[in-house]
Amino acid sequence: MDEKRLLHACELVDAGKLAEAYDEFVQLAENTPDPIEKAWPLIYAANTLQTLGQEEAATAQLSAARALIETHRPSNPATNEMFAAAESFLDFEDANLSWLRGDNLEAALNKFDAALTKHRSALKDPRARGLYEAIQIRRAFILADLGRWKESLPVLEEIKSPQEYVEGIAFYLGHCYLAAHDYIKAEQKLTEALSLGGLPLSSPW
Repeated sequence: MDEKRLLHACELVDAGKLAEAYDEFVQLAENTPDPIEKAWPLIYAANTLQTLGQEEAATAQLSAARALIETHRPSNPATNEMFAAAESFLDFEDANLSWLRGDNLEAALNKFDAALTKHRSALKDPRARGLYEAIQIRRAFILADLGRWKESLPVLEEIKSPQEYVEGIAFYLGHCYLAAHDYIKAEQKLTEALSLGGLPLSSPW
């Protein structure tokens, strides 16, 4: 896979040029002969489509990536670093799309839980810390939305240096502390959430 081209496509995403980025991901996939490497730009393409609000098209791209991975599964997946990374990324994006739809939080939670179990070994790698935290952040949000704050709170407290949803983490921590009658911490976190931009879009409150 042309890693420079993949990086360029990701830079287009960061610049908000989503349509251009999507085209680049698709073309990169078409020009990548190795099936496992080909799955990567397809997953990125799905993520870009999801950002554009095209959920059905995003699902189709994820299905195409999964077909490649399943068809070319190695005899010992755990020892194939490229395959393990691609599959964990795919399972995350699949669960994330379910979460963003918001129509079945239990189903999305089950997918995130399954990803944690399935990729337990791979997620212990320090290089996978970002993916591990991304899964845990979403799990915590869903648990809180389902009223399971006792399960959500320790997960949120584990996230020390979040790269995303910083205001959401503060907000949900505040409500978990409120439910736990820890009013001092609740006020601190809710005030922090407001200073960071207010309530997360996914919040039911």
